[in-house]
Amino acid sequence: MRTRSTRIVPIPSITITLWLPNEVITEIFLHLPRADHLTLCRVSKLFHGLVLPILLQKVVLKPKWSNSSTLKAFCTALIENPARADSVRSLTFINRAPYYAVAEDFLIQTLKLLRRLKHIWIEDSRTDGVVSHLSALILPDLSSCFFPRADYPDAWKRDVAQFLSRHPTITQLHLWHEPDARFTEGTASVLPNLQYYSGSLHLLRFLSTDNLVVVRTTWTAQSPIFVQILGAQTGHDFSLCIECPLVEKVAQVLVQLSTHMPRLQKLRLTGLDPRLRDYTVPYNFNSNPTTTMSETLNQITKCLPRFERLAYLALALHHTARLPSTVKVDEALRNWADACPTLRGGCIGKKTWMDVGDQWEACSREEFDTEAGFVLWDRVFGSGE
Repeated sequence: MRTRSTRIVPIPSITITLWLPNEVITEIFLHLPRADHLTLCRVSKLFHGLVLPILLQKVVLKPKWSNSSTLKAFCTALIENPARADSVRSLTFINRAPYYAVAEDFLIQTLKLLRRLKHIWIEDSRTDGVVSHLSALILPDLSSCFFPRADYPDAWKRDVAQFLSRHPTITQLHLWHEPDARFTEGTASVLPNLQYYSGSLHLLRFLSTDNLVVVRTTWTAQSPIFVQILGAQTGHDFSLCIECPLVEKVAQVLVQLSTHMPRLQKLRLTGLDPRLRDYTVPYNFNSNPTTTMSETLNQITKCLPRFERLAYLALALHHTARLPSTVKVDEALRNWADACPTLRGGCIGKKTWMDVGDQWEACSREEFDTEAGFVLWDRVFGSGE
């Protein structure tokens, strides 16, 4: 019996590198997840050379308590090949190991090479750590800066102030929220391009800027004092995003702001939780979440006429909180519109109303956040809910 032999015809392989320019391949790689980038680095020398700058765009360094080998390997690679440092656009360094050295000398040498860095996040627990060397750094393209820790000694705060003064290109600044956090007197930083600030209101006194758009802060016992000080200064046309979990404090916030900062354009209170109560005042046994929230909404309505430019007001609840069903939210929003002629939209929890053709109508939360610009705030600061 004869068998028919099959002949295998070789098909020529088609390599995309032969008919696509490197720029197009790189653009394709930009849309892939980071895990795929790590795989592509091992495919060929060409792919390694194209993908490595993409991987280096965003670097996160979190050394372990007793092992900083990853940090040393990254820093050594850039020190030995300084051209790679131009690819780094964002650097996050978080060291929560106060008793272990994590090769700060390597990191400082590396930071001096990152001439095109745009975003930096430094959270260092060591008393002789990276923050103490910041004043010697100059990053010409820096636009976003995070220093979230609040327990820095005064010497470090001076270093931070000097670092900020050297970088007038900063547009986003996130500092610590400690109630009594402050720069040392005489260390004011001039940031003419600063638009988004997150941190203590007290620290805002030491930042000279004319283009501030939004300030995000946490309401504390000292906040009324800082509001009065800021209100006495000129140029407070910015908007405020305030974290204020206690419903009882909301009325205090509105009273202070409407009295000392009447030119606010947008106000958003986040993290509200009707279940919490203020333990610094005697407990009222006749109160309950419904009456407390209703009284707060009425007090807000009384404060609104004092605002001159307020366009959007939002009370955003904590993501686990709910408004009592008996609270008349729709009625409160109508009262807001009558009390403040400049108001174009209001939000209480998930209930949102906006001015449509000289009439207030209910709308979706997404429409309200988009129109008010809160979507951009969430991208910069986080929602805070």
